[in-house]
Amino acid sequence: CDVRAKAGLGAAVSTTATERGGLDIRVPNSGIGSNSGGKEVQDMTEEMFDMTMNTNFRSVFLLCQLAFPLLKASAFAGKLITIGSEYSIHGSPKGANYASAKHAVVGCGPTQFVAYFPHFSFLRLVCNIYIYVHVYVHAG
Repeated sequence: CDVRAKAGLGAAVSTTATERGGLDIRVPNSGIGSNSGGKEVQDMTEEMFDMTMNTNFRSVFLLCQLAFPLLKASAFAGKLITIGSEYSIHGSPKGANYASAKHAVVGCGPTQFVAYFPHFSFLRLVCNIYIYVHVYVHAG
């Protein structure tokens, strides 16, 4: 489904809840790269910014809205997992749209958790960090 559209996400959430007998956990993890072509913020088009924000953050926001009633009704107290990025913590000079979206994602999960604490039992924020690992191969 197009994660930027509430109707598509709503259908996916509804189908999942019906097939699985409810919803106990929310793990929104959709995203695209910065798609800015390495442009700095002053050279980035609105379309580049909007595409990244709509895919990387709006989708998370919509899923938070759609999943809330089901998580609230969960017999296990809903669990929230939020997927960030290394850019959730610091900026990116040639990816301001991506970093902005990831900063927003990081704020969404904890905000919902704190506001509705009795209904949620678990919050986890995962920020993947790019780690370069050089692998040596013995050609023997």
